[in-house]
Amino acid sequence: MSDSPPAPTSASGYPPPECLIAHFCYHRVATVWFTHIFRGMARAFGWQFQGAEQSALRPGTHLFLQRQSRVDFDQLPPYAATHIVRDPRDIAVSRYFYHRWCDEPWCRKPRDRLGGKSVQDHLNAVPKNEGLAFEIKSCHSTIERMLAWDYTNPRVLELRFEGLIADPRSGFRFIFQHYGLPPRTLDRAMAVVEDWSFERLSGGRQRGTEDRQQHNRKGVAGDWKEHFTPAHRALFKERYPGALQALGYESGDDW
Repeated sequence: MSDSPPAPTSASGYPPPECLIAHFCYHRVATVWFTHIFRGMARAFGWQFQGAEQSALRPGTHLFLQRQSRVDFDQLPPYAATHIVRDPRDIAVSRYFYHRWCDEPWCRKPRDRLGGKSVQDHLNAVPKNEGLAFEIKSCHSTIERMLAWDYTNPRVLELRFEGLIADPRSGFRFIFQHYGLPPRTLDRAMAVVEDWSFERLSGGRQRGTEDRQQHNRKGVAGDWKEHFTPAHRALFKERYPGALQALGYESGDDW
């Protein structure tokens, strides 16, 4: 007989994770999707979820999400983590359509550099090609952070947005195994994933069917090919030389 005390359980009967579960992402890279899933898990298991800067991380948090992948791993408690990237060209396209209608306060704030208009007003006032070029230029901080990320940390499972949306069920099962969830907890977490599938979030739309006024606009990878003109391609290559190769999205510059 073991002398170790039994693991504590929440009121729901699910034991808390053995370490902090953390996810690191970027704007327009499945942030809302993971937030829904982490919140759903918190409700199902009686755990504590927090989406915040690392400096605000509270003791006792079980599920932590950092939206800009700004993290000092040396200052984290013991953790199991995931980090996700996306083709920056698709990020630019996603930003363009989302920022034209979203209600995020920063997007509606007047900007001196835009002649007193907000980012949203600007995007809705200019032609699509000009608006998309604006968003390509505005992706610089996200691309810089993706390029600067340490991809060698064994406690961080590296994910690609494209692979996850292609097979969410297999992807999230693998993610939850990395987090160390025991079988019963993992099975319940997979039910949460199903609750927040693209089809349910989009009101029954299939992936590839576009709704430009929805957060989950289309749900497919490679959408940039439909919207980038030769001028957009040239602008991206000028602004971010070698970025796609470094991130593994292209092998050369002839795309």
